[in-house]
Amino acid sequence: MIIECKRVKFYATCDEDAFFEYLAKIKSVVSVKGKKDSIDVTIEDLTEEDLYNLVGLLRRYKIKMDDFSSMLSAPHKELFNRYKKGHHINVYPAN
Repeated sequence: MIIECKRVKFYATCDEDAFFEYLAKIKSVVSVKGKKDSIDVTIEDLTEEDLYNLVGLLRRYKIKMDDFSSMLSAPHKELFNRYKKGHHINVYPAN
């Protein structure tokens, strides 16, 4: 699955660095490629923990999640459906 992050707005060099460092920590992210005005993030074997981390990252950088949510399996879609309805999503669940 590929998430296309369009027109990501970075406010400083360190902010951009933080975005890519965060992506590198998510185990399900297998590649990140920049192109013109977007960044393609390739995901494989998405775990629940990685899903929470991706949601947190996408929300933080105000990246639209519509395309990403349509690619999710049924159990993961529930999380996004709650998000779209405006419910709070805890991206750091207790273990």
